[in-house]
Amino acid sequence: MFSCCVPNMVAGEMVLEQNIYVWDEPTQYWAISWDTGQILHTFSGYLAVTVMPDELEFEGERFNSGVYSLPLTTYGVGNGFGGGFNAAGNPFPSALNWNASPGWTLLHADPVLYTYDNEASNFGTYIRNDPRSSTLNTDSIIAAGQGFFVHVTPGFANGELAVNNQARLHDHRNMAGQR
Repeated sequence: MFSCCVPNMVAGEMVLEQNIYVWDEPTQYWAISWDTGQILHTFSGYLAVTVMPDELEFEGERFNSGVYSLPLTTYGVGNGFGGGFNAAGNPFPSALNWNASPGWTLLHADPVLYTYDNEASNFGTYIRNDPRSSTLNTDSIIAAGQGFFVHVTPGFANGELAVNNQARLHDHRNMAGQR
């Protein structure tokens, strides 16, 4: 999973020979609905089935900075896993700390971070401020360009996830599974 860290990023400028998938929360499936000319939305997570270059180059007028908010939804049971899983993505050109209290706002959102690990072919989880909760060595750091999932708290129809510059930190790691 990936995300973009510059405004108005065009899908075709990021990866080569790609299919870009967007998460459809009501069905809980990835839907191919983006072509290489589409603009990627800031703070959204995407899936690319592609030949990735060794290095990604982000081009734009400026890098993202400030406050980003993502409405979260839960429309149904989808494919049997239950609804409420929403694809998000790190909107910044730097890593984020999921534990940074002043940096995140979770309104009716579970404090669980879900990141995909390509090497394990599965999702790792991390509960905010609980290092013992880690699966697949997932920790509180969300790499630059990393996509991830969050879940709406059961009993609520929607929620909101927001992040600001206070959650940012310098970290050299690559996206999960891209070590």
